[in-house]
Amino acid sequence: MSAYSTRGGTSGYIVWVHHYNHRRPHTACGDQPPASRLHASVDNVVATGVSNQAADNPHLLPMLVETELNSGAIPRQISADAGYAGETNLYLLDHLPIDGYVAIDKDKHSRHEPAPWGRIPKAAGLRERMRRKTRTKKGRKVYARRKHVVEPVFGFIKQALGFRQFLLRGLDKVPAEWELVNLAYNLRRLHASGRRQVLMAT
Repeated sequence: MSAYSTRGGTSGYIVWVHHYNHRRPHTACGDQPPASRLHASVDNVVATGVSNQAADNPHLLPMLVETELNSGAIPRQISADAGYAGETNLYLLDHLPIDGYVAIDKDKHSRHEPAPWGRIPKAAGLRERMRRKTRTKKGRKVYARRKHVVEPVFGFIKQALGFRQFLLRGLDKVPAEWELVNLAYNLRRLHASGRRQVLMAT
């Protein structure tokens, strides 16, 4: 660790953690990086980010880019809360091969309204098109999975791993700490899936 204790060492540490997870081959993983050998049925963190900005909207594209860099492909489907419902993001999802579901209304009661009938009017804007899409039966089913995919990760990190606050300070140090926390989460999920025994057997 002393190699990263000098000036500028934290940024190098972030690079090292990313390289270790997504680039460095491991003998136990068949000479593949750990991230490429995670079991398909296990929910794993494939991209992380830390920001001092209150708004979520600017971070959708960076997360998509990091997901592609880490996994080798853009996600086929994503869901996001109303904080990401900016026009730029909706335009982006409309022009990418991604099946996106972004909540337009923050009011939870609106999600219980009847599903829309008929085709989406051609004159409908991006927000209205997304609003109708998320209120369809399929849209509600996809968005409801957020409670089983996204939220349990934070619950596990807080309760099982005991991580409730950052110990470091500054945007040059906090991302490295967050990367380590998510690495620990992924390793726990990999071990619990039984994939570790399969990889070692091969």
